[in-house]
Amino acid sequence: MLMKPRRLAALRATQLLDTPDEVRFDSLTHLACRLFDAPIAYISLLDADRQWFKSACGLGFREMPIEYAFCVHTLESGTLTVIEDAQADPRFADNPYARGEPYIRFYAGTLIYGPDRMPLGTFCIVSDTPRTFDAREREMLKGLAHLTTIEIERRSAHRGERQNPPSGAYPRERGTGLPPTPISVEDRWQTPYAARNTAHNGAALQAQLDKFRATLDATLDLILIVDEQTRRFTYCNQGAIERLGYSRDKLLTLSPETLDKSLAVSALSKRLAALDGQRAVRLNANLHCRNGETLPVQAQIQRTPSSNLERTQLIIVARDLRETLKAQREIEWITHHDGLTHQLNRTGFLRALARSDHASDQCKKKSQLVAVFGIDRFKRINDAHGTAQADAILCELAQHLSSLLAPHVDAHLGRLGGDEFAVSVPLAQPCEAPQLVERLREAVESYRFHAIEGLQLTVSVGLTAHSLYQTAPEELLRRANAALVRAKQHGRNRVRQYLSGMLDEASRHEAIERRLVGAFERGEFHLDFQPQWSLKALDRPCGAEALLRWRAPDQQTVGPDVFVPILEQSGLMVEVGRWIIDQALDTLASNRQRLPTNFFVSINISAIQLMDDAQLADYLVEALKRRRLPTSALELEITETALIQSPYWVGQQLEALHRQSIAIALDDFGTGFSSLSHLKQFPFDTVKIDKSFIAGLPDSSEDRAIVESLLTLCRGFGRNVCAEGIETPAQLDYLRRLGCNRAQGYLLARPDRDLLTHDEK
Repeated sequence: MLMKPRRLAALRATQLLDTPDEVRFDSLTHLACRLFDAPIAYISLLDADRQWFKSACGLGFREMPIEYAFCVHTLESGTLTVIEDAQADPRFADNPYARGEPYIRFYAGTLIYGPDRMPLGTFCIVSDTPRTFDAREREMLKGLAHLTTIEIERRSAHRGERQNPPSGAYPRERGTGLPPTPISVEDRWQTPYAARNTAHNGAALQAQLDKFRATLDATLDLILIVDEQTRRFTYCNQGAIERLGYSRDKLLTLSPETLDKSLAVSALSKRLAALDGQRAVRLNANLHCRNGETLPVQAQIQRTPSSNLERTQLIIVARDLRETLKAQREIEWITHHDGLTHQLNRTGFLRALARSDHASDQCKKKSQLVAVFGIDRFKRINDAHGTAQADAILCELAQHLSSLLAPHVDAHLGRLGGDEFAVSVPLAQPCEAPQLVERLREAVESYRFHAIEGLQLTVSVGLTAHSLYQTAPEELLRRANAALVRAKQHGRNRVRQYLSGMLDEASRHEAIERRLVGAFERGEFHLDFQPQWSLKALDRPCGAEALLRWRAPDQQTVGPDVFVPILEQSGLMVEVGRWIIDQALDTLASNRQRLPTNFFVSINISAIQLMDDAQLADYLVEALKRRRLPTSALELEITETALIQSPYWVGQQLEALHRQSIAIALDDFGTGFSSLSHLKQFPFDTVKIDKSFIAGLPDSSEDRAIVESLLTLCRGFGRNVCAEGIETPAQLDYLRRLGCNRAQGYLLARPDRDLLTHDEK
């Protein structure tokens, strides 16, 4: 296909090669880079010995040798081609443009066409990192290629009208596409032949006129000729008849203003008179068709004398703009909408938000709510069910949110990317915002998704509410995002409103996230151990809790409450969690002879580990066996947040651990989502009372009532109790008298990297 003469001839006929940049093509490649988040997009034309780029966004050169062109494979296959990783493809692994600039790893290209549907080249996107390309993205790329083909056809048609008169026709006057006087256009086929020509040259001239008439009838444009004195049409080509729907006879009885007021002869005459020597005027019009519809056109009108020099005529050449306007609408839609959910994208949402201030003012609303919804643990759904199912969930959530917002006038919904959606609603008062957003959150939580049967989702929401005209749309989104970060940091499935200072906190969070990249590989994590003590024998500790610590390169220690959620979001928690298990058990095994009998290590298990590590129980048992440690040497600490997020799956994991005789502790009991049903439903051996209830002992009557009640409940359920945060002798003595089983805190021992007995320290 590459070297076919017909294809190469079609390519040269377009006269596109080695031409200057054109906005019509550059806008499409720039749009592709934005739509696909790709660094490079280009429109390539495949010549015999080179690939030349008519438009290239993100590329520093305009051509490459044909033997290295990825697009040749697209041309030969005749269909859309995707190369997810060039280095893994033997056809491209040694390609100099894959091994060097622009370091092509990913390629997707589809054909563009020219005359006679001959493939000229491709519309492509390229990236220096491997990636996948789903069905939705493939359709979008085909759409951009189709728009490129339309632009090539339009360019060729326009050039042909201006530069290539039909063979045998009279020379054309500049800008009209029509022959000059003295014989007028309509006279050439309306005036009787015998009245103008002799028999000697009549046959040849008639053949010319027939060919000229056929050319005008074959053009896609509408051609109309108006007698300026009678103000009636004297000629119409077949294009005008077909597009306007009138018969030729009916059309020739109409005056131009019947089709559109802008074509009134008096108005056109004035405009032509004011042109200062120029012979043509161009305008846009909407022509009234016979069926009542309107036809958008761009018309060029020129005055020319008739064969009767006392009369003049107006020649109207009008181009049907429907395809152009449709293409513009498609580009407009693609630019401002998300291709998956068909909701506004970030660009479209910001534009709608900028316009909503005026609309809110018109409907007497004085405030604007902006909220960002983030799906909790969406990566787990993606990993467990696949991209297609995850995309279906995003579409269904978008539909559900849209239906919830339907009663609110001038509300907007947009997908910002990934699993985040933005909502804006005009309000009478800012105080209405938290209640409205909470209702939306609850409606999502209670919704049963159909894409994955029985699935329930929770969302975290950040919101901000502002008075009209006070804050730029971009700033509102930043504030709502900062509040969303706070909602996720505080346990997810909740709403947080923006408060002053949150943006600074969000910036610090982003800085920590950047520093955390590669921290695990660089060995910046370590474990501290805080001993636990049996309150029946305080001479030696009975166990120790392993605590993950991170010392950043700048020697600053960052708390686990800050960096552990980032590890969970990044997908590293399963790997880091297994490293914690191995490190803690290695330390225990190496110190086994120096520790008291039945000494155990307590390890915190993340909700992500319970939900994403299906082999967790088997891994723990095997880890104990490799070190010849009994199952009693290990205790796992689980927070109630994990139980809330996925109770069925977490329950199965806990049952599997319980069957292996691994002790399980419920951490931070009494905070967050505490429920007495958890003590009955899940196989906990120990309940850890949060330090917030210990701090006020023994003086606070409220804390005494809570702790005494918790101890009574746990004894009734047959659970041991461990009190956290013991800092004073009075607290320790009070808990011993109540019969608390275990305790830990700074009074007894601070965390340390060495796992040693209290006596040895």
